[in-house]
Amino acid sequence: ELLSSQCLSELDDEKGEIVFYDLLKGTQLTCNIDELMSGSKNCIKAIQRSYDKFLTHCFSLGNNSLIVCNYPPASKDTVYQRFLITDWKNNLYNSSIYPYSEASFFRWNLYNSANCAISSSKEHFAVATTYGAVLETYNVVGSKLEQRSVNYFIEPLIGEGKNADYSNVIRGFADLFATDEALYGVYDGVVRSNGKINGDDLYHNIVKFSWDGTPLEKINAGVRIYRICYDEVTET
Repeated sequence: ELLSSQCLSELDDEKGEIVFYDLLKGTQLTCNIDELMSGSKNCIKAIQRSYDKFLTHCFSLGNNSLIVCNYPPASKDTVYQRFLITDWKNNLYNSSIYPYSEASFFRWNLYNSANCAISSSKEHFAVATTYGAVLETYNVVGSKLEQRSVNYFIEPLIGEGKNADYSNVIRGFADLFATDEALYGVYDGVVRSNGKINGDDLYHNIVKFSWDGTPLEKINAGVRIYRICYDEVTET
């Protein structure tokens, strides 16, 4: 059933749990990994949640959750709540700040496919665009987000309107992984003048950033990278 639903998922390292957010049913499913591996039939717990219908990411902050939203241009809402921190009874924090907010179609197209990551300590949070390369970093302080940096590495020139043109847009980030010390991004950044893109030619690079958004190291893997995970102990 989950395979056919609109879902988000995350791994809670501290609790050893995989959390699925079923957006269509408004349900949070939590699966304890140790119980799952031992064959327990009671390893999955379901909690009914009230989701924003334009939610794109959700991260656990202990008893609270950080929700990332993106509102379509046709939305009747006059105030966009981009980031929410909630205890699922009350919204403890909300922010409507976008680096690009002046054009609704542009904002929707740009941030509907953006990548997000949170550090294992839940103290640092980042957003990076797929089109162009705009990297935002934040500190999570209690039940608030404090913007740390916004870095405009590549302008996301996707145009405005329903028929935005992506053919000549320089690709930025395909995935992010966050540690407490640094941020790692699967990155492209290649200019292709003919507008034709071979999927295998995309995203060959891994770039390490400081939490101020400063590039520290770039590695070219020579093959397309889809997802990234980094082990701080083995440094692999």
